[in-house]
Amino acid sequence: MIELITGCMYSGKTERFIERVHELKGEGKHILQFKPVQDDRYDKNDIVSHDGRRIKGLAVDGPDELMEIVEGEEPDCVAIDEVQFFGWDFVRVVETLANQGVHVLLAGLDQDFTGRSFGIMPDLMAQSDVMIKLNATCARCGDPASKSQRLVYGRPAAIYDPIVIVKEGVTYEPRCRKHHELVS
Repeated sequence: MIELITGCMYSGKTERFIERVHELKGEGKHILQFKPVQDDRYDKNDIVSHDGRRIKGLAVDGPDELMEIVEGEEPDCVAIDEVQFFGWDFVRVVETLANQGVHVLLAGLDQDFTGRSFGIMPDLMAQSDVMIKLNATCARCGDPASKSQRLVYGRPAAIYDPIVIVKEGVTYEPRCRKHHELVS
């Protein structure tokens, strides 16, 4: 089974992901928890939510490294946070694991800061058996937010900026469709 938790930034994806891991462990499942090496915001290996909740994890560079670890463990479940950062070959790995009877729990952003589909997410959404889409609260008006607004020194980002960016002055906030802004 493929179970996917998705939504914009600050929608509670990682919090829900951590809850699901705890639920599955409570059922006696053997779970391996992963995240991409790019996600080192709060910890190099642990999976950490914006509100500070955390579970043990292992940062991997790609699907080959993940599969090497999984093959030696024979888990009931493989849980992977921030899946949008993995490449297209990752979709094949997810399908392979699910077809082998492994419960694959995923969490990731459905859209990039421009409001377009984020990398492999449309394929993972299509392959998912269960999908939960979460919303945040718009930082401007309080309505449900489905967009991740990138701000550079407090101003909306340019539409042509790189999708993945790590630099000083870059922050994000949840926005509704009406208040999501891009500079051309």
